[in-house]
Amino acid sequence: MRHRYEKNLLLCGPNALSVRVAQNSFKRFQFDNFDVEDEPRSGRPVTDKFNAILEKVEQDCHISSYDIAEVLGANPKTVFIHLKKLDVQKSVILRFHTSSLKEI
Repeated sequence: MRHRYEKNLLLCGPNALSVRVAQNSFKRFQFDNFDVEDEPRSGRPVTDKFNAILEKVEQDCHISSYDIAEVLGANPKTVFIHLKKLDVQKSVILRFHTSSLKEI
């Protein structure tokens, strides 16, 4: 199998398809599915959380990612990733919980 790919790479150049990609495409074409675009993914759309996180930051610019996660019922890591994509400053993202510091 690897030998075929290397031979194909020499003949067609660096943009050559791998054998597996060609096999999967052929299988789709057998069932009259000529759409080469990716199929829609399952699951909840990301825009819902994105908009909710942005709204929370606009309401209170000093809110931490942990507080946003708690209010929205989301994973704090997910909120952190979305905040990075929104290009929110790190001082907002990495703010310590003042309530947890008082308890210590």
